Amino acid sequence: MTETPNAAAESGAAHTLLLTCPCCGLACDDLAVGAGGAVDGKGCAIAKAYFARGKTASLPHAIAGAPASYEEAIAAAAALLSSARHPWFGGLGADLNGIRGLLALADRTGGVAEHHASKFLMRNYGIVQSEGWMVSTFSEIANRADVIVIIGDDQRNAFPRFYERLVSNANALYRDAPPEVVLLAPPVSTPLDPAVTRHIEVAETELLGQVGALLALIHGRVWRSKTKPADGLAELAAKLKAAKYGVVAWSAGALPGAQPDLLVELMAEIVRTLNVTTRAAGLPLGGIDNAIGSVQVVAWQTGFPARVAYKTSGPDHDPHLFSGERAAASGEIDLLVWTAAIGPVQPPDYDCPVIAIVAGDMELTHPTAVTIRVGMPAVDHAGNVTRSDGVVALPLAALDANTKYPTVAEASAAILAGLTTGGRS
Repeated sequence: MTETPNAAAESGAAHTLLLTCPCCGLACDDLAVGAGGAVDGKGCAIAKAYFARGKTASLPHAIAGAPASYEEAIAAAAALLSSARHPWFGGLGADLNGIRGLLALADRTGGVAEHHASKFLMRNYGIVQSEGWMVSTFSEIANRADVIVIIGDDQRNAFPRFYERLVSNANALYRDAPPEVVLLAPPVSTPLDPAVTRHIEVAETELLGQVGALLALIHGRVWRSKTKPADGLAELAAKLKAAKYGVVAWSAGALPGAQPDLLVELMAEIVRTLNVTTRAAGLPLGGIDNAIGSVQVVAWQTGFPARVAYKTSGPDHDPHLFSGERAAASGEIDLLVWTAAIGPVQPPDYDCPVIAIVAGDMELTHPTAVTIRVGMPAVDHAGNVTRSDGVVALPLAALDANTKYPTVAEASAAILAGLTTGGRS
């Protein structure tokens, strides 16, 4: 027997929880997970691996590689942050409360906050800031879309249940037939999902030009480029213009080529153009390790998206200046605070000390000044994550609430309490 989402369900000796997965931006909330971490058939490989991690051996807190108590690690982290002049808060792989705690630390110490997926997020938010866009929600797409164009990648690697949850909806409320799904992307090595009705294959180097050609065809303009529009592109343009609810979907992190930001700009313009005569929406997919949650927490606290510096004069946003890669290359960062409580994302090899706030099972490949072990959202503790469409913050129940590890929020609060000075710039 099962009850409401995120509630326990028991039948005899069996004990199952209906849980939400925090790993990707789909935030699937229908996973039946056994007490040992086994996920039923609905879970993808990413979710199954995540919940199974709760059964692995737990690693200790550490200072300079030597085991330490939690209190000792917290004190060492506070001492490093108290003396840092330009700390960088990277990773940010945590639930919403954990991100709030990390931002409080960044605010107190004059640090910069940057999710590890911000490089890809800024491909989207740069267009939002400069031109705006028209996007939709998962529910609208699953119930209304009659033509879906997926550009750049078929999405199954990063979002394994994309077609199941957003495309193949047998109980759609506002359409009578399955949507036509066209993939405009380079060749793929595995068979496509059955929901894909056509694959217009283009080389990676030609994708930008072909998306530009699609826009020109929708406008009804003559395409004068040396690159001939791909076979089926004119038909696709006609389908989108005739659709009752057309969707253009992409994942910024999977866009090929040297100018992915221009691809996003063209896709946003396609949607705007279609809305002159019909209804259309964009679907920017993303959200690994609660990346969209990090953007929303920063936005509601500062008014800015990813890559924010907390200065004495107030928060500041610059997508180029506050890139960790750029700042590390110029020697500006003197302390990296790296958080990876969801995916086991390794801290970058910057030339500075590292405070690693990571899940209890995560093996670190580089030495750290301090390692603080924390629980995993939905495995060790409850919390919330934000879905890729940004409209829903989904609750996470805990698979095993008896963990010995603190949450990221608790660890951040403990470090904050131990600070002696602030290093604001």
